[in-house]
Amino acid sequence: MENSIEFETDVSNEFREKFDAQLNSSDSIAITSHFSPDDDSISSVLAIYYYLVNTLKLSEDKVKIIYTGDKSDKWVTLKNYEKINFVDDLSNHLDRVDTLIVLDGGNFKRFSRKDEINNYKGFTICIDHHPKPGTQFDLQLVAKQYTSTSEIIYRLLYANQKITKEICEILLLGIVGDTGSFRFISNLSAGVFSIAERLIIDGEINVDSFIGKFEKINKNSYQILIELMKNSKIKKIKNWPEFVYSYINIDKCIKFGYTDNDISEGSSYFTRYLRAVNGVEWGMVITPRLYDMTHSVSFRSSPGSVVTREIGEKMGIGGGHDRASGGKIVTKDTKESIKSILDWLKKNKPSFS
Repeated sequence: MENSIEFETDVSNEFREKFDAQLNSSDSIAITSHFSPDDDSISSVLAIYYYLVNTLKLSEDKVKIIYTGDKSDKWVTLKNYEKINFVDDLSNHLDRVDTLIVLDGGNFKRFSRKDEINNYKGFTICIDHHPKPGTQFDLQLVAKQYTSTSEIIYRLLYANQKITKEICEILLLGIVGDTGSFRFISNLSAGVFSIAERLIIDGEINVDSFIGKFEKINKNSYQILIELMKNSKIKKIKNWPEFVYSYINIDKCIKFGYTDNDISEGSSYFTRYLRAVNGVEWGMVITPRLYDMTHSVSFRSSPGSVVTREIGEKMGIGGGHDRASGGKIVTKDTKESIKSILDWLKKNKPSFS
């Protein structure tokens, strides 16, 4: 890119000033996050939109939220969710956008399914908490020490100002989602509890009733979950601790008309069971990606067990966090997707942390 690269690894006033200056000087802004969004993804884009419109006082006509993929009704109760545009592909909707903000991902491949996204010439801003970003952005904040992108946004933009009930709900959902309802927090990330306390108090939030609204799944996703439970197995491979794995066949998804959102939501619920069996501390789930007829794999592990991030990185299919990672397997055949991972495990040894 023609602009100089600004890379930061922690929240700072300097970054916020550069962020504000760029947005105040922009004529057209697009905010996006990764397709198959989770709670942190949705919370992040809504929190940034809220800041631009309510704090920087930018005209709503200047700011768009754009996602590649299909809309879900899961987050309809969050402020401004109706303003999110779900489109065929992000790259087809950037012609008149001079500033693009990407959240909860450090690689253009997570936001667009087309290589044309790499030709975008506007100013780019990235805020993320995943390690090893794959794309260079003009202004970039990657703070992997924090639990979620929502936590980073709170610290960057909201920590020192009065916050409304609406923004408390938005930020709390993102934090709860990416901390596994606070189960993934260690002594190094425990500072997020004080943030959650403020959000709950200022937002007058009853956590059980609030989070309960977002734990529902649709009937198709429930059928996906049933199929994954039915197909789940416990397996032992030499040098590796026992693990749980499951899958759903791509042909079955096509036959019953399931969407990528259905599959993603059902798979997300199933990952909760990957560490649920006593004595089994890690696992994976393999599911189809219907939009390009390939497969995804999601890994999960418990502290002290397998560093799942290294599997995706060493296989060259993806990455993520040590305990929660994923990747893309470029084959249409479900059995071949499973075999490719199991064969790799047989030829390699794990790392533990």
